[in-house]
Amino acid sequence: ADVTLKNVTVDGQDAVSGEYGVRNIVITGAGEYLVDNVQSINATYPLHVSTTADVQLTVVNSTMEGWLSYNAGTTATFENVAFTTKTYGRFRPYGTTTLTNCSFDSGYVIDLGSLAAGEKVTFVNCTYNGAALTEANLTDATAGTYEIK
Repeated sequence: ADVTLKNVTVDGQDAVSGEYGVRNIVITGAGEYLVDNVQSINATYPLHVSTTADVQLTVVNSTMEGWLSYNAGTTATFENVAFTTKTYGRFRPYGTTTLTNCSFDSGYVIDLGSLAAGEKVTFVNCTYNGAALTEANLTDATAGTYEIK
């Protein structure tokens, strides 16, 4: 599937659903996915890729509030994305990822501990709590390959 989700707010309304909570945007099949100017809020998972198939994910000009993760097999690009936390904030990539001009709220966990072998995360001009992102803002950085530019 090739899908574009643009100019919308996806609001989980803090509902409780199942063992893992609410998932606002779920990708279950291979394809190219563009998320542009989307506010995904009030959910445990603002965006989740549950397949290990080949997924090309691009998220631009958006807000992701909560725990964002995706399986190996996903190559992701984030540009001008605000990663915000309400009660639960974690970014856990498993696949190759480039983040450009992204911001992370204070207390947001950037967890590189599950990055698959041979995969890399690159941060370009990103901030954490309003200051330049540094290695000190990363969790389990030794488990994955990363670069901060």
